[in-house]
Amino acid sequence: MDLSLIGRLQLTWPILRRWVVREHKTRYRQSILNVLWAIVTPLGLLAIYGVILTHSANVDGDGVPYLTFAWAGLVIWQTFASALNVAVPSLVSSADIISKIWFPREVIPMAATCAAGVDLAFGLTSLMVLALVQGIRPGLAAFSVVIPLTILITWSLALGIGLAILNTFIRDVTHGIRLALQIGFFATPVVYGVTFLDGIPFLVALNPMAAAIEGVREALLRGEVPDSRWYLAHLLGGFVALGLALWYARAVEHRITDVI
Repeated sequence: MDLSLIGRLQLTWPILRRWVVREHKTRYRQSILNVLWAIVTPLGLLAIYGVILTHSANVDGDGVPYLTFAWAGLVIWQTFASALNVAVPSLVSSADIISKIWFPREVIPMAATCAAGVDLAFGLTSLMVLALVQGIRPGLAAFSVVIPLTILITWSLALGIGLAILNTFIRDVTHGIRLALQIGFFATPVVYGVTFLDGIPFLVALNPMAAAIEGVREALLRGEVPDSRWYLAHLLGGFVALGLALWYARAVEHRITDVI
C-alpha cells in the first residue's frame, strides 16, 4: 500500500500510541519490580564499574560528585541500549502480525524505542533526586537538557528503525548490535568523563551518545547550556539519520513480508 507522507503519518500515530502501551506492558509482564528495573540495572553497573574505576583508574566526576556524574551517564546509556536491544529484533518477533495485516512497518521498532522513554523518565527523576541529595542545585540551564535528550531520542529512533528493517533481511544484525553495545559502553564516557578518552578523541567526537551524556551532565549537573558545534552536529545528524531510516523503511516494506 502506497500512501502520501501526510497520510502515512496520520495512520502511524494512532497505531504507535497503542503499540507503545502494548510494548511497555509486555516488557514488564509478570515482573515484580516493573519499572524499577530502570533503576536496578544501572545501579548494578554503577556498583561494578564505578568501584573498579574509582579504585584502579582514579576516575572522578570532573568537579561533580562521582555518584551523580556516573549515574547520569548510566541512565542515558541504559535507555539507548535498552531501546536498541528491543527494537532491532522487533520486526522479526512480530512476524505473525506483519504477515496478516498491512500498516507502516516502522511503527513496531518506533514503539519499542518509545517504550524505553518511560524508563528514561524514571531514570531522570532518580538522577534529579540524587543530585539534590548531593548538593547540586540545577539552575535555568537545566531546561537546555532538551538538546542532549533530543540527540538521544532521534539517534535511538533512527538506529532502531533502520537496523530493525535491515535485520529482517540479515538476521546477524541482532547479534552484531549486542556486541556493538558491549564495546560501545567502554568507548563512551558513561562512567568516566570525556577527558579519560583524550588519547582516542575520535571515539568521542563521532559518538552521538557521548554528546547526549555530556550534554545532560552540563545542563543538569554543571548548570551550563550545551551550545557547542559538537552538540549541533549530532542534533542535525540525528534528524538526518531518522529521515533516512524512515525513507528506507518505506522503500523496502513491500519486501519485508516475503522474507520475514
